[in-house]
Amino acid sequence: MGKEGNLWNQVEGLEGPLGARLSGEPEVVHEIQDLLRQEGIPISRIQVQIILENVPEVFPEDWQNPGTFEQLSDTQKKIGYQIAEANPVVPIYGITVQKVIEAGIAYRNKFNKHS
Repeated sequence: MGKEGNLWNQVEGLEGPLGARLSGEPEVVHEIQDLLRQEGIPISRIQVQIILENVPEVFPEDWQNPGTFEQLSDTQKKIGYQIAEANPVVPIYGITVQKVIEAGIAYRNKFNKHS
């Protein structure tokens, strides 16, 4: 992993258009959750965090949904179970993981003042 660490480390302290949340949770989890909700994709904030924590070590930044669970690497399957266990009520599919990664990168690129 590079000096910046995983994608979560790169975005958790960035403040988007609404600034710091009263809850104390990083703005990025709310922004991504809201974005996916607009697309009709449910996801919890902890699930967003777990996905971002595993980019790029498990999921490369350009990761694409392979289509089936069986096509994931063993490590990706393990993280998939961890994501599912974090909120069993909200099912997460490969396309959701891909969209979270894309949104996390877009958020980093938009709000990172050091770029």
